[in-house]
Amino acid sequence: MTQRLFILFTFLCSIFLSYSQEYFIEKVDVKKGLPNNQLHNLIQAKDNTLWLTSFYGLTQYDGTSFKVYTEEDGLISNHILNVFEDSKGRIWACPWNRKGINRIENGKVTTFNDSILNTKWMMNTAYEDNKGTIWFFGNNAVYKYKNNAFELVYLSEDIKEYLHPNNVSVINDNELYLTQMENGVIKVTLEPFAITEHINNDSHGINNICYSTFKDRDGRFWFGCYGAIYSFENDVMIEHKVPIEVDKCRIWGIDEDKEGNLWLATYGGGVVKWGKKDKFTIINSKNGLSDDYCYSILVDNENNKWIATDIAGLNKIGDFSFQYYTTLSGLESDLVFAITQKENGDMLIGSDKGFSIIKEDKVDATVHNNYSIYYLAKDENNEIWYASETGYGIIKNNFEITNLDPANKYNFIDPKEGVITGLSRVLKNKQEVFFHEFLIIPCAFYFDDVLYIATNYGLIKQETNKKIEQIKKLPNDNFSEVSTMVKISNNEVLLSNPNELVYIKNLGDSLAIKRFQARN
Repeated sequence: MTQRLFILFTFLCSIFLSYSQEYFIEKVDVKKGLPNNQLHNLIQAKDNTLWLTSFYGLTQYDGTSFKVYTEEDGLISNHILNVFEDSKGRIWACPWNRKGINRIENGKVTTFNDSILNTKWMMNTAYEDNKGTIWFFGNNAVYKYKNNAFELVYLSEDIKEYLHPNNVSVINDNELYLTQMENGVIKVTLEPFAITEHINNDSHGINNICYSTFKDRDGRFWFGCYGAIYSFENDVMIEHKVPIEVDKCRIWGIDEDKEGNLWLATYGGGVVKWGKKDKFTIINSKNGLSDDYCYSILVDNENNKWIATDIAGLNKIGDFSFQYYTTLSGLESDLVFAITQKENGDMLIGSDKGFSIIKEDKVDATVHNNYSIYYLAKDENNEIWYASETGYGIIKNNFEITNLDPANKYNFIDPKEGVITGLSRVLKNKQEVFFHEFLIIPCAFYFDDVLYIATNYGLIKQETNKKIEQIKKLPNDNFSEVSTMVKISNNEVLLSNPNELVYIKNLGDSLAIKRFQARN
């Protein structure tokens, strides 16, 4: 009981570090249900699902399961090159070197093979303007979709003028930058459509083989090319060398994380994290990536980085990086149980020898070193709650302690949900809702109005005015006593015991449960 958080931290570190020195990398491939390991492009839709293109159809991925659309579902071809979502949530899929285009709405596939689309073409990128007109940029043609009809607005056979646009960045409502494989970047207007400027080696010193473009949060444009990435602002082009062998530095994808770092997907050199002014960090097959040949990268709404690889499926890089604090750094003890952050940004560390305060990445002080602090949490009022071997309560800004449980019946608290647990008790909003003399209850949590209780006899649940029910997916005979629980969202929980990590997701009428064994 007293080692719950220490066990969870140790367990998580053993999993994360087994994949990478610095990042947690999850690999999704055919063994996990992906229909094909060769991916081209990916987007995150408005419903937060990912859409992946491959040579085996179009795949929708919700983080748990896959929905695959193929020719049997109405696609023109299983070879899908690119995908785009419009403002109405409709998904557009372009086949590889085939006539027409597909649209998916509410799971239904519609095919457009108008006479105007009677030539083989490939949609390399797309854009929807503020009037709802969708612009499709193909390998040598530009189409627009308006009033439920397609219109050919531009056709070119001149590779120096327009050929194989790869990616688009928005300048304003009527102007875009398009990167090209043959002649750098072009600037276009939409209404009426026209190419107004060429930005290439002759005009700005940029490599003419240009794969990607991105507009960052500061309004600066970036162009990913062969051998380098370029920043472009106020008509000034600056080259930035990436520390990768030139032939492997083909920057096919660019995105920006919540901290303002750029993430680059390269074809040959893996993934690069770059703080624009700080050093480059290379993440490749040597430190956990499944393949160094990457086509596309996406930073999702939760700051995870998704990478589409050439032959090794989908990679997800989570935000798990490590900095170590021990007694050598100034902690009173290496037995750390709990961590939280104060309103002023200082970190508060709970151990078997009180509270340690980390200020500006350094151990600043230790208070109440006669307490063993097992749990720390911050409520919606930014008050910090603690649980220890002598009860639970609130620790104030001046580190004065208010003990609300001097009898020490409870030693785990979740102030956000008002759930408190003891060795055999569960309290909800100061009312005891469950007591069992022979059960060890390290933690409890709510999904909707259903109380779930982790015990040394597995996981049980109790609905209002109903009998206790055991969760059959976690039977008594092979589910060890829970060490700790972390609720990572309103519908997701992580449980740990000395042997495994258990992920539980609330699906409304049932639970999805995944179990991960600890590595020796």
